[in-house]
Amino acid sequence: MNIFLQNSGIKNNFRQLLPWLNPSLLAMKKYAHLFNKSYCNAVIIFFCAPLLLIQNLHAQWNFNISQNTPVCVALNNQRDPRIESDGMGGAFIAWKDYRTGIPDIYVQHIDSNGVIQWTLDGIGACTDAADQSTPSLTSDMAGGIIVTWSDWRSAIERDIYAQRIDANGNILWAVDGAPVTTQLEREHNERIVSDGAGGCIIAFEKQVGYWAIWAQRLNSAGVQQWPAGGVPVTTISSNQRNPKLQQDASGGAYITWQDNRNGDYDVYAQRLSTSGVRVWGDAALQVTSVLDDQNNPKIDPDYVSGGVYICWADQRSTTNNDVYCQRIDSLGNFLWPMNGIGVCVAADDQSAVDLLSNTGINGVIVVWKDNRTGTTDIYAQHLNQTGTSLWGFNGKLVCNSVMPQINPNVAGDSHGGAVIAWQDSSLSSFWNIGAQRIDTLGNLMWGGSGVVVSNATGSQIGPKNISDRNGGSIFVWEDERTGFRDIYVHHIGADGSSIGIEENNISEVNLFPNPFTDHLRIDLLLNKQETFSINLSDIAGNEIQQLNVEYEMINNGYHILIDGSSLKPGVYFVQLKGEYSFRALRVVKQ
Repeated sequence: MNIFLQNSGIKNNFRQLLPWLNPSLLAMKKYAHLFNKSYCNAVIIFFCAPLLLIQNLHAQWNFNISQNTPVCVALNNQRDPRIESDGMGGAFIAWKDYRTGIPDIYVQHIDSNGVIQWTLDGIGACTDAADQSTPSLTSDMAGGIIVTWSDWRSAIERDIYAQRIDANGNILWAVDGAPVTTQLEREHNERIVSDGAGGCIIAFEKQVGYWAIWAQRLNSAGVQQWPAGGVPVTTISSNQRNPKLQQDASGGAYITWQDNRNGDYDVYAQRLSTSGVRVWGDAALQVTSVLDDQNNPKIDPDYVSGGVYICWADQRSTTNNDVYCQRIDSLGNFLWPMNGIGVCVAADDQSAVDLLSNTGINGVIVVWKDNRTGTTDIYAQHLNQTGTSLWGFNGKLVCNSVMPQINPNVAGDSHGGAVIAWQDSSLSSFWNIGAQRIDTLGNLMWGGSGVVVSNATGSQIGPKNISDRNGGSIFVWEDERTGFRDIYVHHIGADGSSIGIEENNISEVNLFPNPFTDHLRIDLLLNKQETFSINLSDIAGNEIQQLNVEYEMINNGYHILIDGSSLKPGVYFVQLKGEYSFRALRVVKQ
């Protein structure tokens, strides 16, 4: 069901726009039913396909930082979001979804205007009855995405599956995913990167009496290209944890991990060819060989040498962590001193490292959580290609508000600098989301402590962000404003201001009775007249098309009556989209 409500004063303008709509709808004369009611002069229009007019004319980003833009507000919790650029200023988002009680994997596409492109509350990449967790995603290099996850459907141990979805939301591989590895041992903690040819390479931890790092490649059809179960990144028997990987220029991948073969954790790296050959030898490349632990390495491409940058948390000097980094070319040669360069060796603990390199950056930008003052703050450093620190000794202070900041994430700003997101407790007794843009010279572009991305009721946690390709950034996070965990996004432009429309034109909206049995009434009160579409969908995101609807317009609002007697009992979602407003609400049919 899709309903379009509009004031009669713009009816003629709307008729001029009718030729923009789907010609098949016009040819079938299903594009409209007009009703004249004695108590008002307005029009309600029904469509048998999703209404595109408002989406084409009006952006749906919400610039109000206490409201933001919902991605999924389905029943129960949605957790662990991941975000990937769509290459056109929008984003693909994947998450773990508990709407049925047992976690599944869902995905959504939001365009550069903030308009949801796929089914309300997302498309099920995998809705198998078993537990699916820890999504990871990458571009398929053809306008779509590939998402991978850990899967319990065997009821024996966790396996790894993946799914490819095109730009229109079509599932391209087997229902509920193509198998990556389905061995008897546990496989989990997977990471994914494109193979540059419509397929992907996935690295994961595998339990073989110890934790080992393995990898598998799927082609564009989702078919395994390497031996069943994948290939080990090293043949050495030792605990190997926390794999991260990056695409190389030849259809293969670089992989890094922490490895305790020497009695404590060191950082190792491997390059796998497009056919799964271990290019840097069976033992792999030892990146660190100093005392104590080096752990949680992150990796990003080096576009100059064709190799990679690797950064990690390092305990060589104390029991606390410092931050170190190494540059490695495509042949496995170290371009910086053995055991890396100290990015930050300040007092106390530095951890939660993230890094950024792209074609617009000379070298690499590193961010981390820093406890040198006794309260965790966010710091950053820029190393050029020779390893020289450009932003001062031990880094540039990004945010030092009085309360802790944690979980930094970094994305490019398309101008050689970076946009950094973090989880911030300075604004309230809950966690909120903050951000800062820092230019190539280390100047803070969004004020001394950054800008607020979200300060909604409840906590907002685990932020991730990507470049909007125009100096700003798109952010995603888990959000507790409803008492459950939902997924929200926000868009901040290059100047640090929020982008979008504001939801405050909706003065009040009520659904009652809720739960309902036969009829659902929606009372929508507006601050000013506005064009609206109303969408009703079931818990799986399927749009309800054929329902009887009546309405009455009163002042700046509507009474809308939906005959839901034909609906099956269950949870449904009402989504209101307007020129200036957006709201999504749950309703229960008894």
